[in-house]
Amino acid sequence: MKSWLILLLLLSLHSLFGQTRNNYGEILQTKVKIKELHQNLGQIADTMQPKIVYYIRNVGDADMIFYSVKASSGCVCPYWNNTPVPPQGIAKIVLNFDARKRIGRNHKTATIVGNFNDGKPIIISFEGEVIESKGK
Repeated sequence: MKSWLILLLLLSLHSLFGQTRNNYGEILQTKVKIKELHQNLGQIADTMQPKIVYYIRNVGDADMIFYSVKASSGCVCPYWNNTPVPPQGIAKIVLNFDARKRIGRNHKTATIVGNFNDGKPIIISFEGEVIESKGK
């Protein structure tokens, strides 16, 4: 019982102090700029697993925090750093695309949610044509 209370206390403290807040406890919003929301990969061999990189600049006055990055498909795996990004800092989001068994045109997206864009998600995407390798 005692360990559950300690865990609950720690989770409560993290939710209170783990985000950038103003003096009234409101989560601060920031502004971001993304150089490319969409990337075209061209032709990709079905043996490849390209990493598609997106850079997001914090152009606001508060730390930028990513709450989640979710891919539209199981063949895309997003990676990002959970560390707050200071004003004028740059964050990197990497989408790993497993092209195996994905022959043909592919269009994939990822949804980014954080303390920016007034709470509206940002959609990043890429497309490419997966071609069968000749060595098969």
